[in-house]
Amino acid sequence: MIAFNIIFRDGAEDKFTVSESTHEKNIFIPAEDAHQSDKTLSENIYRIFEQKKLTPSDEALELLNAAVSVYTADQLVSRDTYGFDNWSRYFKLYLPVVDHEKWQTALEDLQNALNFLTGDYWEIFLRKRSAKEKNDNAHVVKTVSKVSLLSGGLDSFIGVTDLLAEGNDIAVVGHHKSQGYENSAQESLIQTLRKEYSDKHIEEFLFNAQPVQKHNKYGKESSSRARSILFIGLGIAVASAYGNEIPLYIPENGLISLNIPLTSSRIGSSSTRTTHPHFLNTLGKVLKTIGVGNEIINPYQFLTKGEMIKNSKNRALIEKYYNETVSCAHPNAVHINIARKNDEKHCGYCTPCIIRRAALKHANLDRDDHYVFKINQTQPPYTDDIGRDYRAFQMALSRLKNNKPNLSFHVLRSGPLPNKKIDLSKYIGIYDRGMKEVDNFLNAQS
Repeated sequence: MIAFNIIFRDGAEDKFTVSESTHEKNIFIPAEDAHQSDKTLSENIYRIFEQKKLTPSDEALELLNAAVSVYTADQLVSRDTYGFDNWSRYFKLYLPVVDHEKWQTALEDLQNALNFLTGDYWEIFLRKRSAKEKNDNAHVVKTVSKVSLLSGGLDSFIGVTDLLAEGNDIAVVGHHKSQGYENSAQESLIQTLRKEYSDKHIEEFLFNAQPVQKHNKYGKESSSRARSILFIGLGIAVASAYGNEIPLYIPENGLISLNIPLTSSRIGSSSTRTTHPHFLNTLGKVLKTIGVGNEIINPYQFLTKGEMIKNSKNRALIEKYYNETVSCAHPNAVHINIARKNDEKHCGYCTPCIIRRAALKHANLDRDDHYVFKINQTQPPYTDDIGRDYRAFQMALSRLKNNKPNLSFHVLRSGPLPNKKIDLSKYIGIYDRGMKEVDNFLNAQS
């Protein structure tokens, strides 16, 4: 099995390397020369920080450097080719840090968080990074009290709207793979919110930090299991620049956050863990250990998506603009021979689409004409890709109805839970209510 040395270099003067061999290969992030044609990362991260005159703390910046490295490695190494059983890969991350002692104390938690998130095996090796002189002009007047991720989906739109409705001035952080639907959705929602909350300050940070595949030697990986560490790293860096006490909000409904495997084939890291409580809790320990005071908060951990809509603090706004949000797993890659109409932004058959429609039905807002495939009208064939998630939900719902006393077992299948003895009943409740929303949608009479 090949080990990949992921080496983050802190500027042009950093020439650190390790020896390559038949069983160890190097990936530099960024590449040695930002102008060379085989650079690994097309990024605007540091340029945006400079433009906005933001200075994250050393520790928050180092976490971001780690996050960029992890996400880049995740995308540049094929699981099929280099993963054990076509999945788990072996990475060694070489990270320069200012305070070696604090980071050393946090290493075990960080490695565990990355292993859990990606399903890979991570080792982290620290080396000395010189503290850089602070630019006196690179500071920001504190104009926000909260920072929130804004993916362009319905949950994040509700989350940001709730913060504004509570009277907060906020910063929103988005990350997009390209200048496509994600970026368009984020920009559209920000303009909508600025119009509706003209008395509030909304600062935007929309990042594109995408690995470059042009000269990649190790195969493109499409699973994107590490994307949330980059998203959170960006959010923490922004929050820390406004103040060590500014919290980062990650709006995600509890059913998606738990993301309990629907079938036995989806157990483990094959089921995404982007905001799983165990991952967020472990990452929170890392932040505290290295001295980052910015707290990670998911205020909707124990709400279903339907409950988020019903409980939103400006429901009229959500009802008016919810179709500007995009929750679909592959809106630009619908693998069915059906012409797309203007309002059909979602494929209609992926897991996020099914949960979205179930939630909107729960809130009496569901509309067929927003989806290419009308899954409530036509049952998708189980043998095709478009029927895979539908079939998985039907199997999971049948299993739950026949095995109701063992809900705790189902909840714990996706991973350990923080405060399990105290909160297990809450996690069971969110799973049960969330799946009932899906059941009511899928099995309703047309």
